[in-house]
Amino acid sequence: MRSRPRGWVARNVVDGLVALAVLLGSVWVVPRGLSSPSEPARPATSASTAPPPTTLPTVAGTAAVSTTQVQPSAVVSRVRIDGFAEGLAFGADSLWIAAGDRLLRLDPATDRVTASIPVAQQDSGPAGLAFGAGAVWVPVAVPGSIWRVDPGSNKIVARIPLGESLAGFIGIAASDSAVWITSGEQQDGERGGVLFRVDPRRNRVTARLPLPGVPSDVAANRESVWIATTSGQVLVVEPGRGRIVGAVQTGGPLGFTQTVAVWAGMGAVWLADPLAKVVLRVDPSSLRVMASIATGPVTALTVGNGAVWAVGPLGIQRIDPASNRVVATLPAAELNGVLMVTTGAGWLWAGGADQVAKVDPKRIRA
Repeated sequence: MRSRPRGWVARNVVDGLVALAVLLGSVWVVPRGLSSPSEPARPATSASTAPPPTTLPTVAGTAAVSTTQVQPSAVVSRVRIDGFAEGLAFGADSLWIAAGDRLLRLDPATDRVTASIPVAQQDSGPAGLAFGAGAVWVPVAVPGSIWRVDPGSNKIVARIPLGESLAGFIGIAASDSAVWITSGEQQDGERGGVLFRVDPRRNRVTARLPLPGVPSDVAANRESVWIATTSGQVLVVEPGRGRIVGAVQTGGPLGFTQTVAVWAGMGAVWLADPLAKVVLRVDPSSLRVMASIATGPVTALTVGNGAVWAVGPLGIQRIDPASNRVVATLPAAELNGVLMVTTGAGWLWAGGADQVAKVDPKRIRA
């Protein structure tokens, strides 16, 4: 089986403590970009507690898709996928899932896979996923490139070379004006990374910015780009010139995965600090930490449906941006492991080892 160097084990004590904190929790969380040499065993479902699943037609090259109604849980259905979820994104009225060596398109109304698009099957496969500028963007670690998928035709319309392979914790974010990819790891005692800017109008790399730390995640909008690093520093990049214009010192490592989220409408940036067991709210103008919210170790964040959503050992927590506190929790017992989350079509989507859960945010109670 081919090697996929998309996720690397951290090589220092602090990173090890973060991973241990997550593993001790009741939700199985794996860093984005970390692949497994074999497909994990799927959790058994008790026949006495859940009705038999309805099997949907098999999509070529993927596992059969099935949904199971879970009442009165907030998890209203589950969609089986073939392999780990490497990325989730919502756009063009669809949920997009990077899993195995394919990009799946899901209709949120029917929970059916309407397209299955092969991505870098002979290479390292998808290493993440983002939607922006009217397209789906999929980074590939080896050879380093980003693939553009047209949602109108469900076809790959561009393969943009990055000029070097991606390694370590690979992040991707997209806005209407640019696509951003981070890559980096520790080698020979040197810690650093790189940020690429891709122009979606010309389908080419227009900037390559060396970073003074190992990036773990990236989030962006039209106004700014935010890069979380494993050392705890958050770098702020000006999108037009592609240069670092500021930094936030959080005081501790920010983990390995989906740990930074930008909410332009609320004028806030949200950061997960899993070692300190808090989610931080940062003012993007002053670069000051405005709130520290006790959550336990959090390894995935997203914003949408009027809230900030945080994944950790307790399950999925809803943070109210008006009060800066956790107001509701979906218990871990109702989930079969979560790697990442996103929102779309009024739902909360939680990607796991071999499935994506569709969650009704209105049913998540205090």
